[in-house]
Amino acid sequence: MKGRKAKKKLSKDEEIARKYLRRIYGKKAFTEDGSIRLQYLEKAIDRLMDENKKRQKLLDALILARFSLRKHKK
Repeated sequence: MKGRKAKKKLSKDEEIARKYLRRIYGKKAFTEDGSIRLQYLEKAIDRLMDENKKRQKLLDALILARFSLRKHKK
């Protein structure tokens, strides 16, 4: 256990967003420390905007993740 960082508890929306980004874009959607790259979050949102409304929950989760990322960058 020595040297391991404690994992941050993720919200359900953030877990959904991370799983989707990992499935669609792979490791390149994340930085070295595991943070979501804003550019891939934007791509995923644009992609879902074009699809049906059946993905509304996923779209909401991605938008919330983008909001929290932009909030922390300031």
